[in-house]
Amino acid sequence: MQVSTELPETEPDHPASVPAARYVRAAAHGAILFLGAVLLYDILTTEGVRMWPDQGFPLLVVGFVTVTAGPALIRSLMLTSPNWGENPAGSLDRANRIRLAIFASTWLAYALLLPLLGFLVSATIAITISAWALGRARIWIALPVSAIVAVLVFLAFQRVLYVSLPLGELDRLLIHSLPRG
Repeated sequence: MQVSTELPETEPDHPASVPAARYVRAAAHGAILFLGAVLLYDILTTEGVRMWPDQGFPLLVVGFVTVTAGPALIRSLMLTSPNWGENPAGSLDRANRIRLAIFASTWLAYALLLPLLGFLVSATIAITISAWALGRARIWIALPVSAIVAVLVFLAFQRVLYVSLPLGELDRLLIHSLPRG
């Protein structure tokens, strides 16, 4: 009995196996790298590189873009596109499609409500609903965990990166009620 060592061929009609899909991904990664380069150019030409508290966050963004989008661009140009088969969302049952829609609409609502509610309240609500919608946690477990995550992210941005996040009235009330140390 003879065993074949050849890999199965991909379907030529499938969008993931068409070379154009590879070029679209490469163009997207290239566009992200271009935006990172524009940000770096803006930092270097208009204000010069200043010390960490002032330009640290934009420089971190440029570094993150380079570290992630650079290898992704090379990978999308060098490797052939895989054949992923059918659309995974199409094979979901009705209940899981509803949960996926709740997850997506939660983050759209988060973006719209962020200026009104502020970061702490809207992030806590969004993370809680997302964890529930994805079936990762029950509400009574997700709520305190998401509140802790929101506070830690808020403190990291405020105290470490010196980037202010939007505050709503509930956020201000919560922050002013904390004891000063």
